[in-house]
Amino acid sequence: MSVVTSIALNGASIPFIVITVALLIRQRGSYFKPVQIFLIAGHVFLGLTLLLEFARDFAQSLDTAHFLTSLSVSSVLMAVLPFTAASILISRANTINSSGGFYSAIRTDRAVSVPIIFSGVYIFVLIVAAWLLRPFSLGIIEDAGGVAVYTVYQRWYSIVLLGALFFVVGYPFRLMMLKSRQVSSRAVSKALLALPLSWIMIGVSLYLFKVYLVLIGLETAALGSLLSAIPWLATAYYFRKTTILETLFEKPSRKEGAAQRPNLFSRRLNLDWSKITGKKMLFEFEPSDAYSEAVSDFVLEANAADVLLITRNSSPLHQALSKHTEIKTLALTPTVSYPKEGRSPNEVLLPYNDHAIIFDAVSKVILARSNLGTAIVFDITSDLVISLGAEKTYGFLVNTVELFSSPKLTALFLFNMSAHDPKIASSIRALFSTHLRLEKKQIVITKANLD
Repeated sequence: MSVVTSIALNGASIPFIVITVALLIRQRGSYFKPVQIFLIAGHVFLGLTLLLEFARDFAQSLDTAHFLTSLSVSSVLMAVLPFTAASILISRANTINSSGGFYSAIRTDRAVSVPIIFSGVYIFVLIVAAWLLRPFSLGIIEDAGGVAVYTVYQRWYSIVLLGALFFVVGYPFRLMMLKSRQVSSRAVSKALLALPLSWIMIGVSLYLFKVYLVLIGLETAALGSLLSAIPWLATAYYFRKTTILETLFEKPSRKEGAAQRPNLFSRRLNLDWSKITGKKMLFEFEPSDAYSEAVSDFVLEANAADVLLITRNSSPLHQALSKHTEIKTLALTPTVSYPKEGRSPNEVLLPYNDHAIIFDAVSKVILARSNLGTAIVFDITSDLVISLGAEKTYGFLVNTVELFSSPKLTALFLFNMSAHDPKIASSIRALFSTHLRLEKKQIVITKANLD
């Protein structure tokens, strides 16, 4: 390979670096920012690697070339960590995405912390070895076009680099392959496979052309720069579908000619559904009432696929609505200490008495749905009073009602009338401008703001 060709191939990778990072930064619609941050960080480190190798061709001394090589090796190894983290976040998005965040998951979830810590230690050791042992030499291409430089790794170091390749290729592919089987959307399932496949192309290209073939005497390092940079665009493209919780709560498109909305719930009120849309209604009942039938009518009229149910895992309503498998559910349970996937991909389990995690999960889902027509059944009002106390519950509800302020969100807050002190009940009623009460299978409007 000539010097001009080598420099041209290294330089040709630069546009792909710039375009990919720009596309990742410009992504819109994702509220789950850690994934975006880690993907950007990984590509920045990879881009820095290729830029350093391009700059090395113009180094004025051998010491400078060695220094740039050590930086380049460190940079490509550092890229492994954010890609590993991103794959974990993507594969577990429906649990981590509803929790206190990625760093909370590192502290509480060993399935997250162990691979992150292990890969971090492994990469740290390789970087230290690169600087202290310099397990590489510099290959020189020299002709009439000038001088170009490439890296020749020692055999033992090229072998341990395979471990780093596993973290950026094998481990993410396994995680997202398993996750793709749990996702009902074919488009999302394909994206979950295509994303790690693009990483495989990047990792294999870097190792094959920059490590292995160079080790056996072929000058293919510059070609590896270009071939590894091209798949970057696929990563930026498929990032649009990596946030599984966001996709989980996307509004499904309605087919033309679909059946008209059944007026099961609005008929009980002698109103049209349009009068209910966007309202935040307190729905009072007695435990002996058949309130689950009324709520089921609300779910059917809203279209079950557009409904978010916030409930207790063992509540009668949760059991009654379990037949509507398309309902998206956040279920409180004392059996988990952090958000965890429930019995189906549409269900996330939340710790029963941790109001911070509960509110964070609800707010992330609502922020993703605030501009979409969504109906919310809030079945934990009474449970919050019992688990958190009246004062904390009041503050929680104030923030929740404010969170639900979008006119495209229609919310039904269930409230057990006989379970609480009259003062507590009165303070909760004051938060709502529309009150409904179930009386002998009839829904009575006791306070109205349905204009």
